[in-house]
Amino acid sequence: MNRTKVIYQILLTMVFILIGLAIITVVLTILSMGDDVNSGQVEFNRIVNSIIGFPVGLFKGGFPLIQSNTDFWKSNNLILLLLNTLIQAVGIVFIGKFVKKKNG
Repeated sequence: MNRTKVIYQILLTMVFILIGLAIITVVLTILSMGDDVNSGQVEFNRIVNSIIGFPVGLFKGGFPLIQSNTDFWKSNNLILLLLNTLIQAVGIVFIGKFVKKKNG
């Protein structure tokens, strides 16, 4: 029973991460529109992409997470995106369980 609860927590966390990624993608794409793109905005997009892309972004150069990127919909990128989201979700769930265990 406890194992299935953890699996459901991980899957739910993955869904929330993917929803957050979609929202961030829409916002960053809207901010980057136009002919005169601000270099600060491009740098901000790169920083956000590297944070969202952790840890897969460390070993996969140019890991495109922003959905407006033409490489986003390639199958290997989608697999890496799901793997990355799974790693992030497992980390969040187990860190949350560790903190809850320490506090009570």
